[in-house]
Amino acid sequence: MIVRHCMSSPVFTQSPEKPVDAAMRDFRTRRIRRAPVLENGEMIGIVSQRDLLDVLPGTLPQLLAVGEAALDTPVRDVMSSEVHTIRPEQPLEDAAQIMLEQRVGGLPVVDESGLLGIITESDIFRALWDVLTFDGGRRLMVRERSGAEGAPHDYVVAAVNAGCSVRTLLHQHLADGTVATLLVLDGADVDRVADEIRGRAGVLAVDDLGIG
Repeated sequence: MIVRHCMSSPVFTQSPEKPVDAAMRDFRTRRIRRAPVLENGEMIGIVSQRDLLDVLPGTLPQLLAVGEAALDTPVRDVMSSEVHTIRPEQPLEDAAQIMLEQRVGGLPVVDESGLLGIITESDIFRALWDVLTFDGGRRLMVRERSGAEGAPHDYVVAAVNAGCSVRTLLHQHLADGTVATLLVLDGADVDRVADEIRGRAGVLAVDDLGIG
């Protein structure tokens, strides 16, 4: 999957001069947690709900302590001017890696024309849910030793040779040094696929998990 197919677009943006109190109302109304900040059509930063909460008083005593002037603090003063971005044709896993490494919850999506959208943690979770929602496919769980060459490709070839279609293929390296691959297949001859995979060197087990 690529970012373009999972991002939210069009993206809601904030003005750098908007008061933080008004920006927070926007976030609550739209049920979002971050927004790029645009000035004269150019992205100059990004502001998150956490940025706003850091300056907004949460209780009446806090409001009395800091004064109502805090409500009028402009977004410019609390936004992050260092913006991590991603391009629309990059793989979704690139977005997830950047978010993890930079500890951010969303990335503006940009190309030569400017801001196209935003990809957030929620968008990635939604894409993962779509992959994991099998809706009727037959599931095979394959365990094999790490280092097997061409394993996922060979599994797909085995499925195609048996007249089956591959709906999902998830490949994960486990802590014990083995590799787990989940195949979700459509077709009448899944047993043939399982038998062919069992015959591969390095395969430890092929478990039939039934229909999802």
